[in-house]
Amino acid sequence: MSRENKTIDALGHSCGEWTTTKEPTCTETGSKERVCSTCGHKETEELEALGHSWEEDWTIDVEATCEHAGSKSHHCSRCDEVKDSTAIDQTDHIGGIAVRENEVAATCTEAGSYEEVIYCKYCNTELSRENKTIDALGHSCGEWTTTKEPTCLETGSKERVCSACGHKETEELEALGHNWEEDWTIDVEATCEHAGSKSHHCSRCDEVKDVTEIAQTNHPYGDWTTTKEPTCTEAGSKERVCSTCGHKETEELEALGHSWEEEWTTDVEATCEHAGSKSHHCSRCDEVKDVTEIAKDNHSYGEWTTTKEPTYEEAGLKERVCSVCGHIETEELAALGYSQAFIDYVSSIDVNNDSSSELFAKIKQALIYYNLVEDKDEMNNTYNTLKEYIRIFNDKVSTINDNHNQTSNSTLAIVLGLVVGLNLLAIGIIIFKRGVDIL
Repeated sequence: MSRENKTIDALGHSCGEWTTTKEPTCTETGSKERVCSTCGHKETEELEALGHSWEEDWTIDVEATCEHAGSKSHHCSRCDEVKDSTAIDQTDHIGGIAVRENEVAATCTEAGSYEEVIYCKYCNTELSRENKTIDALGHSCGEWTTTKEPTCLETGSKERVCSACGHKETEELEALGHNWEEDWTIDVEATCEHAGSKSHHCSRCDEVKDVTEIAQTNHPYGDWTTTKEPTCTEAGSKERVCSTCGHKETEELEALGHSWEEEWTTDVEATCEHAGSKSHHCSRCDEVKDVTEIAKDNHSYGEWTTTKEPTYEEAGLKERVCSVCGHIETEELAALGYSQAFIDYVSSIDVNNDSSSELFAKIKQALIYYNLVEDKDEMNNTYNTLKEYIRIFNDKVSTINDNHNQTSNSTLAIVLGLVVGLNLLAIGIIIFKRGVDIL
């Protein structure tokens, strides 16, 4: 056993991102810090002063005018410091926007005037003065207003007024003349009782021309109305009425005749107890034709139910019931047979857990069924399995004899169904002494 001191190296600070605690300026330094997430230790560093960032373009600090000089310099983009301050020479007078003085307004018929003067926009010194003439405005008349409407035969008049001086201007409007419509106008409707008339009308006045008679009309009947519906075998009738004089016109409607449906109609459903019938029906009445018998149905049986289970030697029974009439149909279930019995008995043998007497009984019964099997070739695999079980059984019996040393007094039930080839004709139940081999 031993004990030895060991040293663990210091972990070192686990600092996060830098955080600026004081921003640097052009002339003063700043600072930043970061903190260890383990112990809270703060690490601080200085941030260098930025220095001035001088703009390349000049900045006009004082605008030069015609009264005084100006100045310009280069400015720092981060602070208010300037350098290279330079004078800008005083300028000449700079004319401003021309103004009107001593203006006399023009009217619709007389010209006006004014003096156009330009002053320096900085010191207001007059730089120029020029006389200008304003052309007479002319009348500013509004829209024409009709003071008298012209008709087809008489003239009319219109006027407009100057919005500046109120002067009125008047003109005559020519007579329109008749405006004959192309379409005929029905002046008197023709009916089934009297003639009518039509003419061409002026669209602006009541004058007409080309007055023409319209012949008396036929009765303006309404729609036909069925007064008696026709059937397949009887005629019907219909009538219509003149909307003007009430005259009635009547006509016969022919009998329709039967409308036989193409599809068969089942009149009586066929069942397993009786036949049915079908026919072609008229779609409009109750008449039928082509009445035909429908053959009786087969029974509508449900699922088979086993009423007696089959055994190896005896047949079983099953039955099913018609859901319509209750008729019961019965069939025999074939016996399972000796082949199945042989296979089942061999399959039931458990050489590990069955007692010697159980093994003996199962092997004995299997050999009995094998002897009854007709086609033994199909049983070869199962028979070979049985022979192996017989061998194991013999070994068990031999072991029991050795353990109890009872070769003279003990009798053991041993089955030695000796089957030679595929033609086993007999089964033997033999009590063997110790040492007998089982084929």
